[in-house]
Amino acid sequence: MKRNISKETHPSSVKVPITDIVRAEIAQIRPEGLSETKVREYMSKYRSGTDLGPVNVARLDGSLLLEDGYHRVEALVRIGRTDVIEAFIFDRANIHEVRFHGGMANCLHGLPLSNKGKLNLFREYVKTKRCFTATKEGKRVRKSWRAMSKDLQGNVSFMGVKKWVRNLKEFRLLKAMPSENPLDDLSHTKRKENDLIITVDTNNHLETALVGFKIALRALKDAKRHPSRNVQATLAWAETDLKPAIEMLEEAQNSFEHTASQEASHCDF
Repeated sequence: MKRNISKETHPSSVKVPITDIVRAEIAQIRPEGLSETKVREYMSKYRSGTDLGPVNVARLDGSLLLEDGYHRVEALVRIGRTDVIEAFIFDRANIHEVRFHGGMANCLHGLPLSNKGKLNLFREYVKTKRCFTATKEGKRVRKSWRAMSKDLQGNVSFMGVKKWVRNLKEFRLLKAMPSENPLDDLSHTKRKENDLIITVDTNNHLETALVGFKIALRALKDAKRHPSRNVQATLAWAETDLKPAIEMLEEAQNSFEHTASQEASHCDF
């Protein structure tokens, strides 16, 4: 079950005359407007006595602006029930807040948002500055793609967020900002690729090192079994194989650290 992604505490609902509620196209997050199919579905439900719950209304500049519930209000108007409707009333600072919270509510119930609707929701998310955060030093940075997707309750994937920011000019300033968590911006595929590179390189070095250690150990055991043999020559043989083995271990460690550092510092956003 999805939680309230706008993270608001709902006030108690009140009865509001439908004629007092402004239905403005500018407040709608859906570019395609109302769905006739959904309106007719709600008309049928209202006629049968089904309660579809309170709508959300924004108090903005002295007006009551419908925030969420356009299909429900339209259905009530069409069946002639234009007296009152149960509504949650929220105070909003500007139209972008209205559109953002309306879009968030759309993600919880009713007709799912289209891709264009989700893009409009993301636009309002950016315009209301929810995409930014601050470091411990107080520097403003953008949230990671994953954090933005999480803010939007996964209704927009983090790859979708990344694609929009990288490809649409309207987000160029957001694109240029440093991320709060560069590693978190990587896709799982990229992470797996990098993990694979590290694993393959490291395994090659470790396997070579292991062979060297085994040869050296065999030489030392042989010297113990046959003390009459030249011990110095045997130890030199063991050292000959131990030295590259140790170098391989060091190379494996360096390879891991270098790749991890590149992943953190040279990500392509």
